[in-house]
Amino acid sequence: MAKVLTGAEVNEVMGECRANGEVSEYRDGPEYFWQMPSLLGSGYGRQIQLRPGLWLTVGDYQKRQAHVYQGPHQPTMPLTLAFYLSGGMRVDNSGLTTTQEEVAGKSYQYCLPDT
Repeated sequence: MAKVLTGAEVNEVMGECRANGEVSEYRDGPEYFWQMPSLLGSGYGRQIQLRPGLWLTVGDYQKRQAHVYQGPHQPTMPLTLAFYLSGGMRVDNSGLTTTQEEVAGKSYQYCLPDT
């Protein structure tokens, strides 16, 4: 059974790891880089603002255990495009009619305003 973490719980773990110096991260203008804390897994993520309202996010990480992130869709991202080179993720959002299993080699597009 997957461990279920809410958005608040993920933020709490990240906050604790920041306070303990267990996370490397930096922000430089439109670019943000973070290292996944060992409590959650290993790897990194990078987010670059290409222009106002358009972000490119790249992640290369492996989670310690399977977990489900539960939380609202970010209001600044009503349109989401995703493509996986490897791995995948399960997406369950109130704006979707069914749970989506995203897998490597396929692309996904969602328009989820106000969810």
